[in-house]
Amino acid sequence: MYYSDFTPYCYIEWRADRNILNIGWLEAPHPFPTKKASEELLDALFEKCLTTVNPTLGWHQCQFCDVRGLKFPDTVRQSP
Repeated sequence: MYYSDFTPYCYIEWRADRNILNIGWLEAPHPFPTKKASEELLDALFEKCLTTVNPTLGWHQCQFCDVRGLKFPDTVRQSP
């Protein structure tokens, strides 16, 4: 599933809100810029991950990671 960054959220149409933007909905065939993230950016992204917006049930396996044999986490934790 791919949505360009900063496009209006539309995954669940009846929950769409013009004030919610897509960020990080990446998919392997679509190109996207990469670079090493600063600690400040990672901290800010983690803080945003603590607030859910239109949560859904289920999992989507990452196309960029080798997660075979691993179980998906059911919580998000910040490492010390």
